[in-house]
Amino acid sequence: MVTVSSAIETDEPDLISAVLRKDRKATAEFVTRYADKIYSYVRYRLIPREELVDDLVQEVFLEGLGGLKGFRGDSKLEEWLLGIARHKVGDYYRSRLREPLALDESAESSQPELAIESQIDALLDREELIGSEVQSVQSGD
Repeated sequence: MVTVSSAIETDEPDLISAVLRKDRKATAEFVTRYADKIYSYVRYRLIPREELVDDLVQEVFLEGLGGLKGFRGDSKLEEWLLGIARHKVGDYYRSRLREPLALDESAESSQPELAIESQIDALLDREELIGSEVQSVQSGD
């Protein structure tokens, strides 16, 4: 029976078997060893939605720990976890595509001419207001 005594001495197969045996130190080592890389990967791909990074990284590790029994070892464990992270980020963006637009956004996107006309009207109103202010200043009111 291999015990996880040190982060430096533990290789991937030993770490995986210890985690599968529910060794708490090995699980902590598993997360510690790969957390920075996974966090950086997810953070870079979710900018500017950085408030979601921690949750998504947690999902990656939960899925990784849950699927560790099926890890075949064809790649490094880090690469496997990065693959899970890539899928989680993709899932997030796909779910955003399925979300309905807010009422204001959907009205503008379905009738862009009206949105442009309202913007033009607002600009013209602003220009009139500025013109009348300039006239009153010039006339000395």
